[in-house]
Amino acid sequence: MYLPDKKGVERKIHSILRYQTESKRMGCINRDENAVNNLLKIVNTYLLNKTRPEKFRRDYMPREFMPEQPKELALVNFQKQ
Repeated sequence: MYLPDKKGVERKIHSILRYQTESKRMGCINRDENAVNNLLKIVNTYLLNKTRPEKFRRDYMPREFMPEQPKELALVNFQKQ
């Protein structure tokens, strides 16, 4: 993303995350502000119940990256006739 500086020169900005909503509208998030908000969530949860939020644990895997669960096997009747 490029934004003009004080002198009007277009410069690339690294500290901004961009996203697009379902209605195709663009938005921006400052990385520093996002980091502070994440730390607040971690600290507040730790103070309440001495754990980290699941989303901020090393073993956390978002649903879109989780392997598919195996399909249930059909039960087959193997009785002698």
